[in-house]
Amino acid sequence: MHQLLIGDLPLVNGEILPDTVVGYETFGQLDPNGGNAVLITHGLTSGIDMLEPSSATGKGSWADLLRPGRALDARHYFVVCSNVIGSSLGSSSPASRRPGINRPWGPEFPSLTISDMVNAQRALLAALGVNRLRCVVGPSFGGMQALQWALDYPEAVDAIGVIVSGLQWPPSLGTNALRTRLASDPAWAQGWYVADQAPFGTMAELRYETLVAYGMQQLLEHRWPGEREKVERALRTAAQSWARRFDANALLVLQAAGERFDVRSRLSEYRCPMLFVPSRTDQIFPPSAEVRRQLAQLPIQPIYIELDTPFGHAASGVELHQWEPALIQLLAQTAETTVST
Repeated sequence: MHQLLIGDLPLVNGEILPDTVVGYETFGQLDPNGGNAVLITHGLTSGIDMLEPSSATGKGSWADLLRPGRALDARHYFVVCSNVIGSSLGSSSPASRRPGINRPWGPEFPSLTISDMVNAQRALLAALGVNRLRCVVGPSFGGMQALQWALDYPEAVDAIGVIVSGLQWPPSLGTNALRTRLASDPAWAQGWYVADQAPFGTMAELRYETLVAYGMQQLLEHRWPGEREKVERALRTAAQSWARRFDANALLVLQAAGERFDVRSRLSEYRCPMLFVPSRTDQIFPPSAEVRRQLAQLPIQPIYIELDTPFGHAASGVELHQWEPALIQLLAQTAETTVST
């Protein structure tokens, strides 16, 4: 992973995030005319590892999209994936050293919005020489970022892909409940825990529950039929590994930013083509007649595909074959628009 210092970042709430660092990775080369850039935005608890080689529990779930002949073939596209600010997997976050103070930000890290994350990505892309994006596409929390990009920088985005995501934060994921759960851990220390004494137990349990809710258990049972102990062991191992590298305060910051997200009142402002892909078995962003009614308000009707899958929220990577052709169609549509203009 590379890291770039983008400087002081003005936030929506009026504060400044000083000496902001953004972690990122790139694939492919930027064309001389800058017309082949794509931004992949990651989920709430993941990061750039969504483009790393595949594993049983979800890492690298989108890596195949970059392979030769695939939708985001890195021989033809310049693909950027950045760790969102607030996340502890490479960018400025509560676990980062606070400038001018010899300790991490901890619970005093500024509150963020999805727009703040988009603004940091915009600064990163400008430093990389990218002024326009063929597409912004991401799963779940990443889909929200794509939606925000099209509102905040409509002149810089040709199309967006919203994959197993929604137009608002799901009510079932409340920050207050998460804060209460973390506070029950003796290691929480009101958020001022030290790195080697963080609330790992609670974070591991939260991650395990999340993997199950996301459909990862069904996925592993499908891969290893009849091997329940192996499935359970894989889920627990993955949960513990994540808990060791993801900061608890960062999880609160990101989830609180998600809770502030709701674009339903701004649907008439969307002007770029959109791919919208829910999963029929998703417990987090279930498709519904109401969602379809809301999408009908868009000035440009989206490409809409419901994934027929038993794998719930995890389906964005597992079922690439179901929605990748639509992404290819979306990119072809933007290419035609670019040529005509």
